[in-house]
Amino acid sequence: MEYRPADTKKTDPNPQTGTPRASAAATSSLPTKAADTRTLQERLEDSARNVFASLRLTKEDKLLIFVDDSKGEIADAFKTALIGKEIARFNIVGLDEWRKGDPLLGELEKVPILGGMPDGLWNFLNAAVNDIGYTAAIVASSFSTEEGEVAHDLRRMLLHSMEARVADLSNMTPDMMRALLGGNPSDVEALTGKVLAAVQPASKLIIGSVNGTKLTLELPAKEYPWEAQVPFIAGSKTWVQLPRARVFMPLGASALGINGTLVIDGTIGGVKTSKHGVLGKENAITVEIKSGRIRTISCKNPEIKKDFETDVERDIRSGKRIGLIAIGTNLHAQRLTGNMGIDMHAPCFQIVFGNPSWGETNAPWEPSESGVPVTILRPTVQAGFKTVLDAGVFASDLLK
Repeated sequence: MEYRPADTKKTDPNPQTGTPRASAAATSSLPTKAADTRTLQERLEDSARNVFASLRLTKEDKLLIFVDDSKGEIADAFKTALIGKEIARFNIVGLDEWRKGDPLLGELEKVPILGGMPDGLWNFLNAAVNDIGYTAAIVASSFSTEEGEVAHDLRRMLLHSMEARVADLSNMTPDMMRALLGGNPSDVEALTGKVLAAVQPASKLIIGSVNGTKLTLELPAKEYPWEAQVPFIAGSKTWVQLPRARVFMPLGASALGINGTLVIDGTIGGVKTSKHGVLGKENAITVEIKSGRIRTISCKNPEIKKDFETDVERDIRSGKRIGLIAIGTNLHAQRLTGNMGIDMHAPCFQIVFGNPSWGETNAPWEPSESGVPVTILRPTVQAGFKTVLDAGVFASDLLK
């Protein structure tokens, strides 16, 4: 198949709605990094190589890459990055081609995609998966909200029909790949380990930020350990959204030791609030925390304030309770995207109200009906006597 280069002049779309997010660049800045002398194409190809590194591809691997024709630039980058790489086999499948009546996909024509993956497309992909026996896959396709059923079907097929490890780049534009996956994953893994070693013994964390966060976390008794997520994907039937890099800890009774002021100025999740993406200083939500629970909420934007209140009050019992804290360690991230699944791994401090991500953390209590993750831009994190982050920049000794 031919893949046409994408129009690089288009505005980077909102990864959740597909619509342009014109204000994102103004509100999503992370600490400035040194100038990059590589061309845009070279940076994209290096990002593709970093995805291969995260999959730890070997010469025995059979790699399947899912793209769509709006991601021709990404498809080309993967093909170039594979030149000279020892690998048993690779294939690139354009999921949007069926809409154009591509003869390789049979008589599918332009059937609406709503309601799940069309039988013809499912049969074609399922046959390709089963006949070849792929061991690794990359999903880099733009599933919109309406196409969520297709994403679900694809995941089900990849995880249950083949012994594969999967790198998920869904809804990631070329610009996002350059900004978020442009560095060596081994560097990220090393930093994550050092951050984990710094926070594990600390019984007290002090969190500040350039926009006014002042939180004290007294954690004398940690019921659950700090855990780490790194950008490497190991084991069959493993699906990982990249970039992945953070240390995190679920909180039980130790949440009672959290007090102070939280200024939410980064990316925000939740059923209603996720549409607001990166808040920035002008739309920041100020929350007063006492004994690990929200006591007051204020925001200059009445719509954002109402949406946040609705999300945290969805579960009256524990929606306002802090269930998890985390520190993102993707030091190569250059900006936030507004997509919490990606931004939680940037150099930010993260708090989740309600659900403690029990599936990942093994926290034993009932999952909350609400789970509202929030991030703090350019935080300062002090773990005991050790500085981890200073205005969003990792301490120099952690980067050695």
